Amino acid sequence: MQRIGTFGFAIALFLATSSVPADVAPRDSSDLVTLQGGFISSQPPGCGSLPNAFSLNRRILADGSRVEFNGVPANQSLVITGINWTIGSTGGLDGGPDTVALHFEYTGVVIYVDVAEPGRVAKSVPLSGLVISAGQGLCFGKSGPWTSALVYVRGYFVPQRP
Repeated sequence: MQRIGTFGFAIALFLATSSVPADVAPRDSSDLVTLQGGFISSQPPGCGSLPNAFSLNRRILADGSRVEFNGVPANQSLVITGINWTIGSTGGLDGGPDTVALHFEYTGVVIYVDVAEPGRVAKSVPLSGLVISAGQGLCFGKSGPWTSALVYVRGYFVPQRP
C-alpha cells in the first residue's frame, strides 16, 4: 500500500497552496463553486499523470445545471472549503485500508489525503486555507483498486492576488 508520510504531506500542502487572508470572501452567489467528478466502472479513466484517478471536470451551477470545468479561470483563485466523497473499494493493495487523495491535475501534488476502509465509504470533510491558483485542475485518486466513486469539492472564486 502506498503511504504518504505526515511530513511529506505537510511540505506538499505548504508548496501547493497559500493561506487565505481574513478579508477574502465570495462577492456574490456566482462565485460559489461546486465541482464534481466520478465514475462507475472497474477502473477510473486517469487524470493528468495519475493512472488511478479521475478529474473533477464538472461544475454545478446555482441553478443545478452542469458545465465543463477545465481548471481555475484566469485571474481567479479557488478557495476550497470542503470535500465530500463516496467510494466503492476492495481496499488497499493488501486488502486493508486505502489512501485517497485530492491532487493537482498536472503536477500530481497532493493537497488533501485521507484513509478509506474496504467497502463503501463516504466522508464529508470541511477544509480551510486551501487556495488554488488559476489554471489548476483537480484530480481524486487512491492507491488501491476501486469500483466506483463520486466526489464533490466546494469553495468559491476570488480575484487572484499577486
